[in-house]
Amino acid sequence: MVDSTAEAVMLDVQSVSVTMPPIVAQSTFYNKHQQQQSSQAFNEESEVMYEEFDVFANGINIHYGRWFSRQNDAVGAPTAVCVHGLTANHRCWGTYAQLLVNSGVNVIGYDLRGRGHSSKPQKGYGVFGHLEDLIAFLDEIKMDKPILVGHSLGAMIGMAFAAEYPERLSHLIMVDAGAAPTLAQLMKIMVVLRPSLARLNSSFRSPERYIETIKSAPFIAASWNSVVEDHCRYELEEVNGRWKCNIPLYVLDQEFQSFGGAIDPLVAIANAFMDPIGLLMKAWPPRYFPYDKIEVPTLILRAPGKNREAGDEFLTEDGMMAMKREIKDATVLTVSNTNHYTIVFAEHEERDKVMIDFLTRD
Repeated sequence: MVDSTAEAVMLDVQSVSVTMPPIVAQSTFYNKHQQQQSSQAFNEESEVMYEEFDVFANGINIHYGRWFSRQNDAVGAPTAVCVHGLTANHRCWGTYAQLLVNSGVNVIGYDLRGRGHSSKPQKGYGVFGHLEDLIAFLDEIKMDKPILVGHSLGAMIGMAFAAEYPERLSHLIMVDAGAAPTLAQLMKIMVVLRPSLARLNSSFRSPERYIETIKSAPFIAASWNSVVEDHCRYELEEVNGRWKCNIPLYVLDQEFQSFGGAIDPLVAIANAFMDPIGLLMKAWPPRYFPYDKIEVPTLILRAPGKNREAGDEFLTEDGMMAMKREIKDATVLTVSNTNHYTIVFAEHEERDKVMIDFLTRD
């Protein structure tokens, strides 16, 4: 577990086997950054490094991590800013970070308000509350035109940012979110989220017991790796001799209220049956899906696999194809053999190739 400090904590990150070559001058976007990029295989200068910082933005402390290499820094490499999902933290991006840094792109991931080691105020949640944080965060760290990558809730935040501030990013990558679900799909998603929410209200006798419990979940067990474990250990805190996730329940309650829901899935389902049209109008107003305002190149990644049961995917094939039709410059990929969680954590050769091709095209 890493304590929040104002100083950078330098850590080596064990590299994974990635066959993608470093990004060289394959597109106009990368020419100015990568003309000096060496083709030499991993050496001391290209080793993936990691550091952590805190910054004060939009009235809160935002904690973030940065994956980089000395070689990338030397040539002024572009940066991807990654926005995690509802109950995650910035450490979920470890797999993507390895790929991107080894391909010539540095990576910044930050903890959303209420998560990880960022502040946990009583208000300011929902897509547009987080959008204000993201704008202030990028201003504070003086980040110009990053690649923006978002998963789940983070994809919704990224889409809002791309629509409102198209001049402030170069590319948008949306991971398994971005289309309005049907009422039936929304109910299935609430069922999928129940284990994630349950862990927030549980305590464990040791970090190992917490890890064992999450590791046994069917939607992640087969793809368990060091990134998943690091993500889980990072979110732990000790309270009165017990260990628990450091996301307060009121944070998730605020998030669900912003979508017209409730933290208790059973209450949410009851509300949906009592007023289904009202719920959908509050949960998914047009401003959440500003497809016609997105001008930057956009990659949409979809996970087709089951989370708990068949048909409970977060982004359907129909939803993804609707986004492709309505977003001006959209590329789509269904990432085979992944679910809503493993599409972020697991290594996947096809996904990685498509991502790098997307970023390096003219």
